[in-house]
Amino acid sequence: LVPSPFFVLQSAKRKDVFCLFSFDSQTIAAITSITALVSCLAALLNVIITWLAARFNSHAAYRLEASKLYFSAQSDAFAKFMAAAAAFRADPSAENSLLLNSALSCAVLYCTEPSREAISLYGQALVELAHDRSDQSAVRLTHAQVAAQIAMQRELSALRTIKLK
Repeated sequence: LVPSPFFVLQSAKRKDVFCLFSFDSQTIAAITSITALVSCLAALLNVIITWLAARFNSHAAYRLEASKLYFSAQSDAFAKFMAAAAAFRADPSAENSLLLNSALSCAVLYCTEPSREAISLYGQALVELAHDRSDQSAVRLTHAQVAAQIAMQRELSALRTIKLK
């Protein structure tokens, strides 16, 4: 490495030491103080950024876990409703009617308004078919069942895209 005479000054005391600049002790103290201050500010900024990142990650983990719990409860409620509907359709007894009503009430808690409507219509069609075994009631039940299943599928699919705010 060959020092350039335009950028490097040779030390007056020692011929083998080269200095880029010649400063007095007060200037060196000021530069050291400013460097220490910048270093402290960088460390403080690092702490703040780390805290914000940890807070965001904690909030995101909470939202993810809450979404998982909601999805589990929702799918469980829908499964119980479909099982109760099948049991009521096979045997429309008073006990199965109560189970259907309970499962329906639980399932609609986890739904948006259009899905509530479809699930309720399916429950209503099940009860109507128990009292009226006509072909028209069976067709209404089939249409209501398909609409309810599609609505439940949409509700469960809506949770696939989790928004982390």
